[in-house]
Amino acid sequence: MMNINKLQNLLQKRGEIAFRRLISQQHRGIRIHFTRELTRSEMHQELKKRLENSRRDFSRLQNQGVLISPYLEIGAEYGLRSSLIESKFKVRGIALDIAQSSLEQVRWFANQFKLNRIPLRVCSDAHSLPFPDDSFAFIFCYQTLHHFPNPLPVVQEIFRVLKPNGYFFFAEEPISQKFNLNLFRRPTKTTGLLKFLKIFPLLPFISKIGKTETDFGIFEGTISLKVWRQITQLFNPVAIQIEVFPFGYLTSTLTFKEWSWQQIILDMFGGGIQALLQKEADTNEGKFKKNHTIKFTCPDCHIVLTPKIQLQCNKCGRVFGKTHGILKLLPLDLHTSLYAKST
Repeated sequence: MMNINKLQNLLQKRGEIAFRRLISQQHRGIRIHFTRELTRSEMHQELKKRLENSRRDFSRLQNQGVLISPYLEIGAEYGLRSSLIESKFKVRGIALDIAQSSLEQVRWFANQFKLNRIPLRVCSDAHSLPFPDDSFAFIFCYQTLHHFPNPLPVVQEIFRVLKPNGYFFFAEEPISQKFNLNLFRRPTKTTGLLKFLKIFPLLPFISKIGKTETDFGIFEGTISLKVWRQITQLFNPVAIQIEVFPFGYLTSTLTFKEWSWQQIILDMFGGGIQALLQKEADTNEGKFKKNHTIKFTCPDCHIVLTPKIQLQCNKCGRVFGKTHGILKLLPLDLHTSLYAKST
């Protein structure tokens, strides 16, 4: 379970970057680093499945009038979902991740799935988003929030940069389960007895996934119903869908009030959650203005950067350029700690 008193620390951020550098090589078929993680062909099938699921999500959201430019994807990794939105749904925006090596692969993976347009890529920290207040009409993330020991500060940042009346969509996030012996961590690919236990399924009740990631220091947690309640109460919930393991979806109208037997089952067995949330606006707020220009702020001074030849902060003098087509907007001390040897 997550620790609500802690933020993602430097070692965890370094772990994310180190692991993503190696696993991206494996996913491209350059070199096998982890025998218990997905190979190029296996990852291709996994990404294909993710894209199909995301396409259904985005089609539904488009029909609801939610897919609006500019958008922001948090924890974008290879940016395939952003590339899908750009190519098939004609929405423009940014794919953001702290791992530069993952963002460097966006064009390659987009080509594998015949997506002809990729997003603007920004290497930054979700704890301090380098954008002014009220910047994005649509923000989304998949399988991201549980990588933070406390997701609330990240969601508060999302709330800050979301426009009034804008939408925040997240999916494929875990709900903590009390009924788990937590005997060990297991890798993505199981063999022998572990594969046998997974079939029944017993494995999710005696272990937790993410061994390779946690070996690198990456935080792999689950989020309690209490914290999910706090997260959703920041917004106006439009739709919340709960999947209870191993029973499937039990509710799509959850409001985190009194749910009796559903509450008991979720507390015991855990599950998954996805939600569409809206940032409420003042009554005087109208529809979105048709201004899709995205402004950036200095990650140290938090003032809007001047768009000259390169982005520059008029207060501290830092200049922000692109590395391999990626705009790096990290606080100076964090940039030095994470990337000093690569720049």
